Amino acid sequence: MGNYMAYGKDQQWIINNTPCETGTIILKKTSDINQINSKYGKVHGKLYKSIFGVEPDRSKLVGSGFAYYKDQWKFNSLTFNAATTPYHTDEKEMNQLEQKWIKKAILNWIQNDQTQTLINESIGIVNTNINNSKTNPYSVI
Repeated sequence: MGNYMAYGKDQQWIINNTPCETGTIILKKTSDINQINSKYGKVHGKLYKSIFGVEPDRSKLVGSGFAYYKDQWKFNSLTFNAATTPYHTDEKEMNQLEQKWIKKAILNWIQNDQTQTLINESIGIVNTNINNSKTNPYSVI
């Protein structure tokens, strides 16, 4: 499963007529995006393109990539985490604090059906924009 968390200099923005909001987490089965061609990576570029219909603009995009693979969370992405922006390093691994927030938001959704998770570290709210589909945990959230 490929996953992406969006950030932006604004709280809300539009990419190719698709609204996006800071803190949005998107989860999709990789089998649902295999047919998509992207010049950015094997998973995260395809995931982004499946949602927004365009390739990610890595010079402007601020986001983080992660995956759930073989029953483990993986927080690596050359497409997003190693992008050249003022908000990233050249490392493919997501920083520890982001990992913590994402895990907290996803667990809060699964366990409590909460679509917004307040972060207690004075950072804000992670909005997971869930489609209220507990039967399909891989839908866009």
